[in-house]
Amino acid sequence: MPVKLAIFGGSFDPPHLGHLAFARFALDALAPDQLVWLPAGRQWQKPDQVMAAAVHRSSMIRRLIAGEPRFVLDDRELHRRGPSFTADTLREFAGQNPGAELMFLIGQDQYARLPTWYQVETVTALATPVVVPRAGEA
Repeated sequence: MPVKLAIFGGSFDPPHLGHLAFARFALDALAPDQLVWLPAGRQWQKPDQVMAAAVHRSSMIRRLIAGEPRFVLDDRELHRRGPSFTADTLREFAGQNPGAELMFLIGQDQYARLPTWYQVETVTALATPVVVPRAGEA
Protein backbone atom coordinates (compact mmCIF):
# COMPACT_ATOMS: atom_id res chain seq x y z
CA MET A 1 0.00 0.00 0.00
CA PRO A 2 1.50 3.38 -0.98
CA VAL A 3 2.37 5.96 1.65
CA LYS A 4 0.03 8.94 1.90
CA LEU A 5 1.68 12.27 2.65
CA ALA A 6 -0.26 15.46 3.28
CA ILE A 7 2.07 18.43 2.82
CA PHE A 8 0.88 21.59 4.57
CA GLY A 9 2.65 24.58 3.09
CA GLY A 10 2.53 28.18 4.22
CA SER A 11 4.46 31.02 5.75
CA PHE A 12 3.28 30.05 9.26
CA ASP A 13 4.13 33.53 10.48
CA PRO A 14 3.06 32.83 13.07
CA PRO A 15 1.64 29.32 13.14
CA HIS A 16 -1.64 29.50 15.03
CA LEU A 17 -4.52 27.46 16.37
CA GLY A 18 -6.40 27.80 13.07
CA HIS A 19 -3.52 26.01 11.31
CA LEU A 20 -3.55 23.35 14.00
CA ALA A 21 -7.33 22.86 13.79
CA PHE A 22 -7.15 22.41 10.02
CA ALA A 23 -4.20 20.01 10.29
CA ARG A 24 -6.10 17.89 12.82
CA PHE A 25 -9.17 17.91 10.57
CA ALA A 26 -6.97 16.85 7.63
CA LEU A 27 -5.61 13.93 9.68
CA ASP A 28 -9.16 12.69 10.22
CA ALA A 29 -10.53 13.45 6.76
CA LEU A 30 -7.57 12.41 4.60
CA ALA A 31 -5.98 9.75 6.84
CA PRO A 32 -2.40 10.44 5.72
CA ASP A 33 0.48 8.46 7.16
CA GLN A 34 2.12 11.81 7.90
CA LEU A 35 1.10 15.42 7.74
CA VAL A 36 4.21 17.44 6.88
CA TRP A 37 4.34 21.07 7.99
CA LEU A 38 6.36 22.90 5.33
CA PRO A 39 7.15 26.51 6.21
CA ALA A 40 7.98 28.60 3.16
CA GLY A 41 11.40 30.08 2.70
CA ARG A 42 11.66 33.10 0.45
CA GLN A 43 8.27 33.44 -1.19
CA TRP A 44 8.72 34.48 -4.80
CA GLN A 45 5.24 35.99 -5.09
CA LYS A 46 5.78 38.12 -1.98
CA PRO A 47 9.38 39.31 -2.36
CA ASP A 48 8.96 42.30 -0.05
CA GLN A 49 7.19 40.41 2.74
CA VAL A 50 9.10 40.55 6.00
CA MET A 51 8.70 37.35 7.99
CA ALA A 52 9.93 36.15 11.33
CA ALA A 53 13.31 34.44 11.21
CA ALA A 54 13.25 30.84 9.99
CA VAL A 55 14.57 29.52 13.31
CA HIS A 56 11.70 31.19 15.16
CA ARG A 57 9.00 29.93 12.80
CA SER A 58 10.44 26.39 13.04
CA SER A 59 10.49 26.59 16.82
CA MET A 60 6.89 27.82 16.96
CA ILE A 61 5.73 25.01 14.67
CA ARG A 62 7.57 22.39 16.74
CA ARG A 63 5.83 23.61 19.88
CA LEU A 64 2.45 23.69 18.15
CA ILE A 65 2.66 20.15 16.74
CA ALA A 66 4.25 18.46 19.75
CA GLY A 67 2.35 15.40 20.90
CA GLU A 68 0.97 14.30 17.51
CA PRO A 69 3.32 11.69 16.04
CA ARG A 70 1.83 11.99 12.53
CA PHE A 71 2.82 15.68 12.38
CA VAL A 72 6.31 16.26 11.01
CA LEU A 73 8.18 19.51 10.44
CA ASP A 74 10.14 19.73 7.20
CA ASP A 75 12.23 22.87 7.01
CA ARG A 76 13.92 22.27 3.64
CA GLU A 77 12.50 25.44 2.11
CA LEU A 78 13.86 27.53 4.97
CA HIS A 79 17.37 26.41 4.03
CA ARG A 80 17.01 26.71 0.26
CA ARG A 81 18.89 29.47 -1.47
CA GLY A 82 16.74 31.62 -3.66
CA PRO A 83 12.97 31.57 -3.86
CA SER A 84 10.88 28.64 -2.71
CA PHE A 85 8.96 27.00 -5.54
CA THR A 86 6.37 24.38 -4.62
CA ALA A 87 7.09 22.51 -7.86
CA ASP A 88 10.73 22.00 -6.82
CA THR A 89 9.77 20.87 -3.34
CA LEU A 90 7.14 18.42 -4.60
CA ARG A 91 9.68 16.96 -7.06
CA GLU A 92 11.96 16.34 -4.08
CA PHE A 93 9.18 14.69 -2.07
CA ALA A 94 8.20 12.49 -5.03
CA GLY A 95 11.83 11.46 -5.57
CA GLN A 96 12.32 10.66 -1.89
CA ASN A 97 9.01 8.77 -1.62
CA PRO A 98 8.53 6.78 -4.85
CA GLY A 99 4.93 5.70 -5.30
CA ALA A 100 3.64 7.87 -2.46
CA GLU A 101 0.31 9.64 -2.76
CA LEU A 102 1.05 13.33 -2.24
CA MET A 103 -1.54 15.87 -1.20
CA PHE A 104 -0.72 19.56 -0.92
CA LEU A 105 -2.78 21.54 1.60
CA ILE A 106 -3.12 25.23 0.81
CA GLY A 107 -5.25 28.14 1.89
CA GLN A 108 -8.14 29.35 -0.21
CA ASP A 109 -6.25 32.60 -0.84
CA GLN A 110 -3.33 30.73 -2.41
CA TYR A 111 -5.64 28.41 -4.34
CA ALA A 112 -7.15 31.48 -6.02
CA ARG A 113 -3.62 32.37 -7.21
CA LEU A 114 -2.70 28.85 -8.27
CA PRO A 115 -2.78 29.63 -12.02
CA THR A 116 0.05 32.14 -11.44
CA TRP A 117 2.33 29.66 -9.64
CA TYR A 118 5.67 28.63 -11.09
CA GLN A 119 5.22 25.35 -13.01
CA VAL A 120 1.66 24.90 -11.75
CA GLU A 121 1.24 21.90 -14.07
CA THR A 122 4.02 20.13 -12.18
CA VAL A 123 2.44 21.01 -8.83
CA THR A 124 -0.95 19.55 -9.79
CA ALA A 125 0.61 16.52 -11.52
CA LEU A 126 2.65 15.57 -8.45
CA ALA A 127 0.13 16.31 -5.69
CA THR A 128 -3.59 16.62 -5.22
CA PRO A 129 -4.40 20.14 -3.99
CA VAL A 130 -6.54 20.18 -0.86
CA VAL A 131 -7.95 23.66 -0.24
CA VAL A 132 -8.46 25.12 3.22
CA PRO A 133 -11.50 27.42 3.20
CA ARG A 134 -11.13 30.69 5.09
CA ALA A 135 -13.89 32.51 6.91
CA GLY A 136 -15.25 35.41 4.91
CA GLU A 137 -13.83 34.27 1.55
CA ALA A 138 -16.03 33.01 -1.25
